[in-house]
Amino acid sequence: MKILSRTRLLALLAVGCSLLCMAGCLEEKETVTVYPSGAGTIHVYQKLGEQLSGMITGFAPSPDKKAEFVESQFYKELAKWQGVTAWSPVRGVIENGRVVYEATGYFDNIAEVKKTEADSLQSFVWTPSPDGGSKLVWNGGQTQKEQRLEDVTDEQQQQVDQIIEMFKGLRIERVAVLPGAVQTCSGCTEHKDRVASFIITGDDVTKLLQMQKDYRTRITAKQITSEKANAEFNEKTKVFKSDLQVTAAPGTVTGEFAQFKKDYEKAKTDSTAAGTANKIHQAAGQ
Repeated sequence: MKILSRTRLLALLAVGCSLLCMAGCLEEKETVTVYPSGAGTIHVYQKLGEQLSGMITGFAPSPDKKAEFVESQFYKELAKWQGVTAWSPVRGVIENGRVVYEATGYFDNIAEVKKTEADSLQSFVWTPSPDGGSKLVWNGGQTQKEQRLEDVTDEQQQQVDQIIEMFKGLRIERVAVLPGAVQTCSGCTEHKDRVASFIITGDDVTKLLQMQKDYRTRITAKQITSEKANAEFNEKTKVFKSDLQVTAAPGTVTGEFAQFKKDYEKAKTDSTAAGTANKIHQAAGQ
């Protein structure tokens, strides 16, 4: 299992999308809720496609160990997060042949929360303002060199043409919930009230791939220069590469925060009873 940052997603589009295509019909959502103190929660949800689900369960040591194996793989994913002090509840199950992962993590300071992978780092910058407002930056940077249209080989392009159908059902979301109503949002595809979201679907991916193909055709036919094509493509797709930056007005969430603190204490107790920290630690060492 691998959750994709938006920059990683665009890089995969540029080189043929091999990993994403294996997933097929992938549903993925990360929701970060932040309170004025900087404390909050992150909710992680993922439903894998039948093909990738079959590949994962196929590695189970025996058929009767599939459920246990699926859950253990999710702890490997949670091990990539730092700054989260309690995960509860944690759910890794097989539903109708598809692997489903879901967990809620609690943190004291969003600025200390990050997710580290081999080629990417998700992190957060939280800035309260004197008037009670706030700003959240959700960084999803990746370390790989930005791909250009001409870097896609003919063979890779042919693969893209063959696999567009496999993106049907894809939906990836990054959602930020702030203490007050959203005032400005960069890198958003939509926002309303306290919620700002970045969403990409299979239809969006198909449009991006077709756009990529059209620009490559025009470059080959010398109808447009490479520099102009890349500039236009990058401008049209910048929402899929930009960090999520949200500013919010002052808000009153006193009652909600009081409930959060109760839920946080319960999560700590439940997490300890379930041995979640040990499971994550063991998964990280595998």
